[in-house]
Amino acid sequence: MVFFTNSFLAMTFKRKHIALLVCFVVLPSCSYIHTEKTFRTGVDDWQMYGGGIGRVNVALNRVRPPLMKLWEYSAGAGFGGYSATIVDSTLFVGTLVGEVHLIDVATGKGIGTTDFGTAVVGTPIVDKEIVYIPLSRDEESLVAYNVRLAKNEWQIKLGDIESSPLLFGDRLLVTTLRGRLLCLNKITGENIWTFEIPSTNRISMIHSSPACD
Repeated sequence: MVFFTNSFLAMTFKRKHIALLVCFVVLPSCSYIHTEKTFRTGVDDWQMYGGGIGRVNVALNRVRPPLMKLWEYSAGAGFGGYSATIVDSTLFVGTLVGEVHLIDVATGKGIGTTDFGTAVVGTPIVDKEIVYIPLSRDEESLVAYNVRLAKNEWQIKLGDIESSPLLFGDRLLVTTLRGRLLCLNKITGENIWTFEIPSTNRISMIHSSPACD
C-alpha cells in the first residue's frame, strides 16, 4: 500500500492491476463514527504514519502501471502533509477542518465522520477500536476516540500538535509546537515523562514526528 497526500492517493493491487483511490474536496454530511468492528492490524497495513515505528515509509508491494481509478470520495476539506492510515481494509483520514473520515477501501463508501473541532495535520493512529487523533489548534490536543462506543476515552491538553504521534507498545510518543516530546500511557493518557528543548536553543517549534529504533 502506498500513500501520497495533498489530495489523498492510495495504490493497491487487484489481479495485476493497480487501483487508484482519490479524495476530492466537496462538503459531505457529518455524523459520529460508530462501528461494531474491532480493527485488526495486518502485515500490509499502515497503523500509523510511516507504516511503523521506524517511519521508513516503505511499501511491501511493488507498484506497476497501468493505473486504474477505482473510486472517488468527497472528504470536505484539504489534508495535511502526512499519510492517511489504513487498517483492516478501512481508511482513516483527517482533514484540515478537524474531521476524521472512515472509508471502506474496497468500495469507497464512507463508514462515518466525526468533527473534532480543529485541524488534523498529523496521521491518526488506529489501535483496535481506539483511534488516537492529534489536533493542531485546541485546548485538548490529543484525543483517544473509541469508534465502537462513539465517544472519547480520554483527551488531554499538550499544546498544539502538527506532527504524527507514535505508538510503541503501551506508550504514545508525541511532539508539540511548544518544543516538547512527551511519553503517555495509551490507556489513560497519563503523562509518563516529558523532554523539553531548552529555551535558549528553541529556534523553532517541533514539526517533525518521533520515530523509534
